[in-house]
Amino acid sequence: FFSADFPSLMARSVLTKGWRYHLNRGLLKHLLRLEEFQTTQPGVLLNMQAASVSHADLDKVRGYWGGSNLPAVAGSSGVGVVNEGSGTLKAGDRAVVAGCQGAWATKVVVGRGAFLAKVPASIPP
Repeated sequence: FFSADFPSLMARSVLTKGWRYHLNRGLLKHLLRLEEFQTTQPGVLLNMQAASVSHADLDKVRGYWGGSNLPAVAGSSGVGVVNEGSGTLKAGDRAVVAGCQGAWATKVVVGRGAFLAKVPASIPP
């Protein structure tokens, strides 16, 4: 389901750590910095376990695709554990997310417009 299907999306203020970029031109090793930062937005909080690295993520960091308000956190998809339940997701459920901003962080708030679905228990971590 999409995050818009959640009955309530409370604003969350979260201290997290992730790969951020402040510029989007140049070599990746000069662009990405591991930083601690505060984020506040409505959505479902996931403690990330894994995040993908796709060409779209790399192109966005390099400034080739899509605009971002800088600084931004890289990554758009991954798997995490739900911190607090909402809708059909309960605290402790593993969930896959796609189309979010900031998946390359320890915690991500999945807001409206992103895809979020429970990972079946039959799929091992």
